[in-house]
Amino acid sequence: MIQFTIQGNPIAQKRHRTAGRNGHRYDPSKQDKEDFRVVMQQYAPKELLSGPLQIDIVWFFARPKSHFGSGRNAEKLKPSAPLVWHTKKPDRDNLDKFILDAMTGKFFKDDSIVCFGTLAKKWATGKQPGEVRVEVYEMM
Repeated sequence: MIQFTIQGNPIAQKRHRTAGRNGHRYDPSKQDKEDFRVVMQQYAPKELLSGPLQIDIVWFFARPKSHFGSGRNAEKLKPSAPLVWHTKKPDRDNLDKFILDAMTGKFFKDDSIVCFGTLAKKWATGKQPGEVRVEVYEMM
């Protein structure tokens, strides 16, 4: 098993864009993925994994100020604030696509070998910053 946590608010895969007269397509998430690759490189295996793989991912989003009280209650969650589950954008599938694309070439040759996994979007506890937790398992 390979397990790692990357600090920072989760980033979703952005839709590819077409520009110019010749219809040149580009990936607007390219730099974000490269930044993510640099940080996760230290957890990559020496040899690319050949699958099948299970990848479990949990995204923790930093809570907005509106989830907290004011004044002496500034550290307390409002009763109206969601406790665990993040039900806002970005969509879970775009978050997953971003991670798998970033891992391609560093952990495995192609993300088609990922056959199973659990995905969850949650709010961070208290005023903690966002983070992404990833667990990679080789399946038999």
